Amino acid sequence: MIKPTSTYQPLSCIPSNRNMEKSYMDAGNYLIIRHMHSADVIPQVEISHIEAANNYCLIYLQNGQCIIASKCMKSILSRLSDTSFLKIHRKYAVNTSLVRSMDYSKSIMIMNDGSQLSISRSLKKNVRTYFKQIC
Repeated sequence: MIKPTSTYQPLSCIPSNRNMEKSYMDAGNYLIIRHMHSADVIPQVEISHIEAANNYCLIYLQNGQCIIASKCMKSILSRLSDTSFLKIHRKYAVNTSLVRSMDYSKSIMIMNDGSQLSISRSLKKNVRTYFKQIC
């Protein structure tokens, strides 16, 4: 006969949502944005660019959809793979595989969806060296 154990012991075997989030983040393919009663699991290749707005971020997807996240830019960039996202302004970070063209004289980056993002003067040199290494 098995003796009863604490009621909390079986619950420790069930993975929590935070453990599931870490497993997705460890895979490096997804970004998970939690909401009040749900969560969005976004493949990183779907993200076109990210726009910071105080302590919120607007995550723009390739299909034109925009997702609002209640995280700062630094927090979201730390969850994304370093090789595919580049910060070009204190307000913008881009998926480098979705850049259509750049105009260094006007300090503008044009994305595949047609959106034009400004490149800051302080990060302009880093952006230029990054794309010179790729090409």
